[in-house]
Amino acid sequence: ICAPPARSSDRLVPQPALWPRARRKAHARMTSISIEEAGPDDLDGIMCVMDAAFSPEFGEAWSISQCRSMLTIPGSRMFVTRSRKHICGFAFLRIILDEAELLMIAVHPDQARRGIGRALLGHVTSCCETDGVKRLHLEVREGNHFAMRLYVSDNFGQIGLRPAYYRGANGQTANSITFCKAL
Repeated sequence: ICAPPARSSDRLVPQPALWPRARRKAHARMTSISIEEAGPDDLDGIMCVMDAAFSPEFGEAWSISQCRSMLTIPGSRMFVTRSRKHICGFAFLRIILDEAELLMIAVHPDQARRGIGRALLGHVTSCCETDGVKRLHLEVREGNHFAMRLYVSDNFGQIGLRPAYYRGANGQTANSITFCKAL
């Protein structure tokens, strides 16, 4: 069983004396979020986040049947974050021997910029370390600057580029950038 990710209150972060109310609100938002292993009963909530988080113009979203199939693949794991009992984010992970791939991670746009994605990424990384994974790989659409900043800030480095990897509903394509992190 994986250890929960570090809480934001565990980090030594300078706290300006001028914003105590904002700090209390931010802490309250983070403490009401849990991360847990997902199962088939969570797929409707995952699809709600998927539909809100991924625009069809880039072709990144999965169907519910793809998500359901992922649950049957050995070494695959799904995690969800909850806020007030509602799924607000998810991550799909596949582990093969000593390597892992973060297949997908998303946070509902209404819950964005609250540290949920970072907490999910931290939890996935912790689980990988517990399972003896040496390298964690992921791909991100070129131009998804928020995600790219998150990965770079978590010590992922770019190792490749796949031209025209994503194909949207209107035929538009986008490159995929491959990142890797040594654990």
